[in-house]
Amino acid sequence: MKRNILFLILVALACAALVIIRHGIVTSQKSQERKIPEEKIRYIACLVKQKQYNTASIELSKIAAEYSDSVDVMGVYAWLCECYSRQGLETEAFCSARCAVAKGKELLGKHPNRHDLCCCIGSSYSTLGDWENARKSFQKFIDAEAVAKKKDPALRCRAYLEIAKAYRNQGKWSEAVQHYQKVLANRENPCRFFMAEAQFFIAEAYRVHGKEIFGTEEKAKEATLRAYNNVTALYPEKECAQWREKAKEQARELADKI
Repeated sequence: MKRNILFLILVALACAALVIIRHGIVTSQKSQERKIPEEKIRYIACLVKQKQYNTASIELSKIAAEYSDSVDVMGVYAWLCECYSRQGLETEAFCSARCAVAKGKELLGKHPNRHDLCCCIGSSYSTLGDWENARKSFQKFIDAEAVAKKKDPALRCRAYLEIAKAYRNQGKWSEAVQHYQKVLANRENPCRFFMAEAQFFIAEAYRVHGKEIFGTEEKAKEATLRAYNNVTALYPEKECAQWREKAKEQARELADKI
């Protein structure tokens, strides 16, 4: 089960990486920065779709070296880490993540208004399992966006999800649920996939710590089943299919125990 959930998260990170590369880390600016050519992006996307992760890793490494002075390179590092992980090359993935943290901090020093770089740095910390610094990096993005009065609902929701994941991996489920609920409460959120993910992990929190939250095991199971069923009922979109299937699987297992 944990491996399946990890796979879903890696898919989400891969999609985020593609968005980051294509849009200059989401918030594009009119500047003299070098952009990674679209044809290179399409080629990498094709390799990943065909599961040619080794070739994709080689090509991504070349792009990272060639465009090391561009903010777009952070998306390349994110994708590179994901490709290494798909091959089971955790040492290489961790090495790329460490390079990404250093490069992200360097770029943030040169481009202090590119708050989205904080999310890239946070993702790299997550790859390293440094949950405290990951959480702080994503929170820094949220705080900076609030001060600058900018609005990027999708990226903000992704940041909330990553903060929740950090708390979850630290065993702080109550704090994790609070941030998942922020994703659901954000009416400007354009990404239903993020909302389905948040709802699924709220159900997971209830499954693990429901008795502490609701007082009795019976109430905990009822609340958990409702939460899993919400994933199925509220998110019929094709993009949410993976979360619906996992919710159905967990709900069936839980129902069998009642």
